[in-house]
Amino acid sequence: LALAVLSMSGPVHAQDLDYLRGLLAGTAAGGWVKASTNVFADAWPTGTTAVNAALELSGTQNVVHAWSSFAWDSQRNNLLLWGGGHSSYAGNEMYVWQGSNGSWTRGSLPSRVESVPGAVDSRTRLVVDDAAPQSAHTYEGNLYLPVNDMFVTLGGPVYQDAGTFKVRDANGNLVTAGPWLWDPRKADANKVGGTNGSGWDSASTGGAMWTNQGGSWQSTPGLDHFVNNSTAYRTENGQDVVYVTVKPGAWGTLYRYTPGDVRGQGSTGQWELVGVPSYQAASLESSGALDDRNNLFVNTAYHPSTIDSFDLNVWNLATAGASNVDTAVDLVMADGSAFSISTAFGIDYDAADGSFWMWDGKDRGTVYRTEAVFNLDGTVASQWFVDKVTSATVDQPDGNFRYTVGGKWQFVDALGAFVALDEYDPVTRDAAVWLYKPLASAVPEPWSAAG
Repeated sequence: LALAVLSMSGPVHAQDLDYLRGLLAGTAAGGWVKASTNVFADAWPTGTTAVNAALELSGTQNVVHAWSSFAWDSQRNNLLLWGGGHSSYAGNEMYVWQGSNGSWTRGSLPSRVESVPGAVDSRTRLVVDDAAPQSAHTYEGNLYLPVNDMFVTLGGPVYQDAGTFKVRDANGNLVTAGPWLWDPRKADANKVGGTNGSGWDSASTGGAMWTNQGGSWQSTPGLDHFVNNSTAYRTENGQDVVYVTVKPGAWGTLYRYTPGDVRGQGSTGQWELVGVPSYQAASLESSGALDDRNNLFVNTAYHPSTIDSFDLNVWNLATAGASNVDTAVDLVMADGSAFSISTAFGIDYDAADGSFWMWDGKDRGTVYRTEAVFNLDGTVASQWFVDKVTSATVDQPDGNFRYTVGGKWQFVDALGAFVALDEYDPVTRDAAVWLYKPLASAVPEPWSAAG
């Protein structure tokens, strides 16, 4: 493979946010500003026709397009993008968008994949050295773990198989793998993510960038797949913690994933049941967020075939456990008119003012804001109110997402703003990175269901 970009690893400097802060300083509140300075395709791996055919490089755009998500590396102020999966794209390379200068780069080369003789599913393809994951639809399952300084992907339907991550054991048998963690300290555009020789070029140098937690989730009853997952992160007692909904059907069950000390002790992670569904609000291709003030996990809820139409599933984390049932929340406009959510909505929480902001990925730069409403007894109310915020700037994302937006919209505390990844544009060969500057005060007084 020809090397498209140079290594981007290196020390972290405080000035890495200067570029983004400068853009925001010149942007009106409630408006958008484009932050990327080159196009996504500039970072794609290139090579011979044979390699391109094997990698299905015509489908590289599906790292963005097909049920994907990004993670925000808060130490380096970079956006980490990884995906592909199922019938969309075979490449498992990491992409790094650099917040210091707005440029798309690459964090690794793609691994070579091969068919597995005798596999139950004849479509099964594995990475040749089992030292890196198969590409996968990630939904919202890509996150950055600041305590460990690692990227983690929970995965979803993997390339060609549509199942979970797999590797071969010592006897050559297929076993469940993952979650997989990628080390940003080892990022190198000229190295494959696994071992030496595991790239499409047999002379490729391996970067040993990936760590596998061995299918640790499999030992938790009911936790069987990460398709349609939604997630949120926070630090608890000095540890990285991920909350994730898992949907064996249309209704989500909430789990708490603690990776542990990945670098120091090689932890395989712990999984705990946190909440169960009420079977009132089904959801697919959803997005999650944490309200730290009220200790709530909030999940967008939409399913086209359900009779009842709710917009959010909300779990109180203070009552975590097998009897912790979600509240199905209906969203209405502040003036009482109807509001309808879809899979094109991403949601995240603005810790500065205690409100949730939702980006409608089918309506360019339109966002909505809401916050938690409570009954007099302190329980979560079944109706919350929404304000529509029309973009204050002419420049805004194109949107028009066909698939989930959930993992492409994230609030960054250090910026006091949202980072958004636009849909891939086949004409420009770009997936632009945008910043959204929220209004200075989202909701001046908490809404209440009392009265």
